[in-house]
Amino acid sequence: MIDEPTRFEEDLLSDGRIVAHVRVVSSGWLESAGVSGRSLMVTCVDVTRIADLQTISSEVNLLDAELSENIRKL
Repeated sequence: MIDEPTRFEEDLLSDGRIVAHVRVVSSGWLESAGVSGRSLMVTCVDVTRIADLQTISSEVNLLDAELSENIRKL
């Protein structure tokens, strides 16, 4: 998995419950210029809140469209 750049999403569990949904991105092995050996960069982002905010944004957009339609009818 770490040899090549990769990206995946996974649920994090605590006491058998899903507590977060994360996106993990790995750079794969990187050759460091002028430095012996290799390095690896891994980023882990909690996307749980992002998904919640996208849902709220979608609901607001629907309400806005409904309000605009009702104003046009007046």
